[in-house]
Amino acid sequence: DLYILEFTDYGKEFPKKHNMSPDAFIQMCLQFTYFKMYNKLVSTYESASTRRFHFGRVDNIRANTPEALKWARAMVDESGNISAAEKLRLFRQAMQAQTDLMIQDFAEYK
Repeated sequence: DLYILEFTDYGKEFPKKHNMSPDAFIQMCLQFTYFKMYNKLVSTYESASTRRFHFGRVDNIRANTPEALKWARAMVDESGNISAAEKLRLFRQAMQAQTDLMIQDFAEYK
């Protein structure tokens, strides 16, 4: 069975308003959803266009980073030892790792 949910509570302006990359925000949401279901991260494939570079076409970016795993584990931790502020810090760290991979990917084609 296939079920489709159209989420309309907010869009890309929400992460932008909070100084977050909309792309990294969505990638982390996908990772966390999968982690909640299967207790592991998923190997997603996000394409990174390199067409603007000589012979460039497309490369891929993986969102299943150690930072994403650390954040996902913190989010499901039931010990009460991890504060909301620490979870937010880990979330931002995971998004930054995702953004850094994208920047690194583009830099390699210069």
